[in-house]
Amino acid sequence: MFVLARDGIARLPAYDAAAPLASGDLIRVLPEVETAPLDIFLVHTKRIGPSARLLRDFLLQTVRQNERAGRGRA
Repeated sequence: MFVLARDGIARLPAYDAAAPLASGDLIRVLPEVETAPLDIFLVHTKRIGPSARLLRDFLLQTVRQNERAGRGRA
């Protein structure tokens, strides 16, 4: 990311910013600014292949973990 090279600022999703924020490689410059949550929909047929099933299960698990941790949606 160009922001990690200190070449500017960016609006990043929480899942992209979490690790660099925790390590100190990234700083939050406008902490008072909150963006609205973004709804994401996964649409598939009744028959879902193994790769799509893995993705679906991962996304559902991540959303549930974030909700339990009080971080809203992923």
